[in-house]
Amino acid sequence: MKTIKNKKIDINILANQLEEAKKIRENGELTFDFSVFDDLSTVLLCVIVFNAEIPKTERKTLINKAIFSCAKNGKITKESLLHEIKNLEGEFFKKTIKKFILQTQISIKNPSKIKKIIFKGIELELINGQYKEFDIKSVENLVKHNNHVLRVFSYDYVYIKVSGRTPIAAAEKGLEIINYLRGIWNFYYNYNTSTIVNFGRFKPFNKIRLGPIQTIHDLKGKLSFDGYWSQKSFIKESSPFNIEKDWGDVDAFSQRILCLIKRIKYSEIMEKVFIRYAKALDEIDCDLSFLQLWNLMEYLTNTVGNYDKTITRVLFLFQERDKHKLILEHLREYRNQYVHFSKSNDQREVSLYQLKRYVEKLMHFHIYFEGNFKSIAELGEFLNLPYDKNILKKSIVTLNNAISFIDGSSSNANKTVSPKVAKNGSVIYG
Repeated sequence: MKTIKNKKIDINILANQLEEAKKIRENGELTFDFSVFDDLSTVLLCVIVFNAEIPKTERKTLINKAIFSCAKNGKITKESLLHEIKNLEGEFFKKTIKKFILQTQISIKNPSKIKKIIFKGIELELINGQYKEFDIKSVENLVKHNNHVLRVFSYDYVYIKVSGRTPIAAAEKGLEIINYLRGIWNFYYNYNTSTIVNFGRFKPFNKIRLGPIQTIHDLKGKLSFDGYWSQKSFIKESSPFNIEKDWGDVDAFSQRILCLIKRIKYSEIMEKVFIRYAKALDEIDCDLSFLQLWNLMEYLTNTVGNYDKTITRVLFLFQERDKHKLILEHLREYRNQYVHFSKSNDQREVSLYQLKRYVEKLMHFHIYFEGNFKSIAELGEFLNLPYDKNILKKSIVTLNNAISFIDGSSSNANKTVSPKVAKNGSVIYG
């Protein structure tokens, strides 16, 4: 655990304000002015960099526990907060790793009775119906209260066997696995699909999406956590997607992609790229889907916040550079208009498909360029090179000359030059 080096966020001031918001009731119970508590605990959550293994949904709970613990033990200070957060983080890693099963639905219909998949060493089962042992009655009222959909009877169920120190940690791991797998499956179907016509409301681009809710269970099917995860972008399909007809090709493609990603030296980054890709094209809001894809394009070119460089690096992958520059500049304008003025685009669906094409081209390049780069930053520098063979050849000559000069300088550094001396004793120069 470490703090972000951001001088604009002073944890001393934050701790003092939490101390001022602290209250003791007549019965001796500790409480806070919770409007202040919620605001400042959220700020503190953004300041602290946690170990990546600690689930995002548990970090807020850990922060809250740390604040209350400091308040009970005395005055809330920066030092006491950071010390307590570090202790609680340590306690998390002392917990025993246990096995769980994540239950979710997926928008496919598998005619086979059962299909087992081993993905990154984790077992997933796709079945037509729900296992009876996996009872979620205890959360049904909560689901209804939140106006969420409980299940879609035509969707398949997926059971993912995962391990974690807590049920929440296991659930987040399971969600990452299924979203990574969905990212690959959807990439198979989406790649090179450039246009689609929607009559009426915009529909998410992905054919394979998660069901409305997910729950985490022990190995016998009992709920391990009295809550659930929901998909904000859930929209019910009129009929689930039939993956069975393409299963042989989809499975072979998935295995091929996984093998190629393993060869990439920044493979963990590419796994997250596929997860982000899946989530971006799950969106029911076309503008939000566009923004998420734009952010992913920046990420893939290692140019976050530098849009001129983003466009330059994307253009390296295309021969018709003038045409694609026009399109990319148009997409940048759409992005800026929406971010700064909440102004959408009448042709937003067309723009989304255009942007999707560039993101998928970048993903394809990262995967199939045979892992020649040590990092995504190194690949970004490659994309920054001029798209002109003559300029590149001149650069090679210049670089070789520089290498020769350096080699010559180092080899000559210890040499001494003695002047010539004539027979009459005079010194001869030249």
